Amino acid sequence: MGTSCIVCQKAELEFPGVYGSLPRVGSDSRPLPPGGGILGQCMTCGTVQKVINDAYRAECKAIYASYVMYGQSAESAEPKVFDGRPNLRSVKLVCAITRSMALPVAGSLLDVGCGNGNLLRSFKSAHPGWKLTGLELDGRHREAVAAICGGSSLRTGQLADVTGRFDLITAMHVLEHMVDPVEFLCQIRERLTPDGAAIVQLPLWQKNPFDLVVADHAVHYNADALCRVLNRAGFRPVFLSDGIIPRELTVIARPGKGSLDTKKTDGPSLDAALGWLSRVSALAAQAMNGAGKKYFGIFGTGNAAMWTTKALAGVNFYVDEDPTRQGINLLTGKQVYAPEKVPEGSTVFISLPPDLSESIKTRLRHLPINWLTTPPLEN
Repeated sequence: MGTSCIVCQKAELEFPGVYGSLPRVGSDSRPLPPGGGILGQCMTCGTVQKVINDAYRAECKAIYASYVMYGQSAESAEPKVFDGRPNLRSVKLVCAITRSMALPVAGSLLDVGCGNGNLLRSFKSAHPGWKLTGLELDGRHREAVAAICGGSSLRTGQLADVTGRFDLITAMHVLEHMVDPVEFLCQIRERLTPDGAAIVQLPLWQKNPFDLVVADHAVHYNADALCRVLNRAGFRPVFLSDGIIPRELTVIARPGKGSLDTKKTDGPSLDAALGWLSRVSALAAQAMNGAGKKYFGIFGTGNAAMWTTKALAGVNFYVDEDPTRQGINLLTGKQVYAPEKVPEGSTVFISLPPDLSESIKTRLRHLPINWLTTPPLEN
């Protein structure tokens, strides 16, 4: 199959056959059937990616046409991160930025793919002297962004259409959607002030294999692939972490040449990660058959939970610690319980990456529920 690597431009992709048998999800968590999309890995640089063809573009267009950000939570509320204590994702990111950079009292920020303004809101709270601007494809969130940043603060369309320069440009969970990430990053660099910086955050597939089955993610990054595209776009990474949001990469980069001394990301091979997904599906089916569908639920309501739902052809209920996601799941019409409200004696499969799955079981083991975790993820 003739195609070139999105990251290094070499025509050296290999295609694991098992991917075609796995169900998928859109990045809005909507379940999708197996058989769509082609997943490959570059044999030169190792980057995992989708084949960008007409079918891929058509499926992405369909996903985005009905896309609802955080559509499974009350009023599209931003999800919380439960790692010790619950906190909003954007709050954790802004705190990390503030610790890692010497930000002036006043400056200008552009948030690419700002959605309804969650990052802008958290940044304004921490840095009220900054002028904030959001960019989205359309104006559906204009009022929400204006309420945070003031009138005319939302720009719509493509990054290439944005004029002016900014001290900070953020792109949270945007780069993985880009079929030409180098060109996208070049457009960011061209809109930075001389001392400006870009901040990018995206999933780390080696810590979270569920990212591999997100249909509209064009590239599945690890630290090496991310640094490669930044370097090709004229950026010098100055900070890189996979701990700010667990199982995600966060990078701060400035225009210029140079590399960041990072050790190779520990994690499974692509074949091992896909095999793990197959085992998760089989274990969930075995658990549901043993418990009986009426007494079987899935922990979580995000991509992993909806992927498992598709693999099982439906479940009876869900469990979520985030109050904004409790009630009725809008994608499936099924009940979402708080952990303490789950019917006693039920079996709940924590279909999440192994470390997170185990930590949730440990935290909730006092409840009279049969908590089941995902298997270890072997390298």
